[in-house]
Amino acid sequence: MKKKMTRIALGAAAIGIGLLIFKSWSYYQDTYAGVTAYTKIPAEVPKRVPTKDIDGKVIAGEYSYPYTFEFVTESGKTQKMTFELSGDANVQPFAPGTYAKAEISKNRITKGPYLLQEKDVSQDILEKLK
Repeated sequence: MKKKMTRIALGAAAIGIGLLIFKSWSYYQDTYAGVTAYTKIPAEVPKRVPTKDIDGKVIAGEYSYPYTFEFVTESGKTQKMTFELSGDANVQPFAPGTYAKAEISKNRITKGPYLLQEKDVSQDILEKLK
């Protein structure tokens, strides 16, 4: 009977560890594993607003431009994401109509966006961005 209880406990522990590993892997994939994606900077420049920290408090001397981008991945999938371009009082918005490249995950922009020339974007992606 004692051996049977030990086996049940070990089996439950193995299942628990397996679930923990699966959940951790899923979180990583959704949050940090990025793919390359492209966007066209919207024609309308967002309103400049004071930058706020994670607690919602205004950061003195910092300003932001809150963007919503429609990204197209290299595989052709589209994904809408928000991005806040922030900096000191001299921060400048992105030039409307230009192109940008970023690494995006399911939940966030992991790198970028970095501005590009139109010639640096493939024709297939340009067609989906227009």
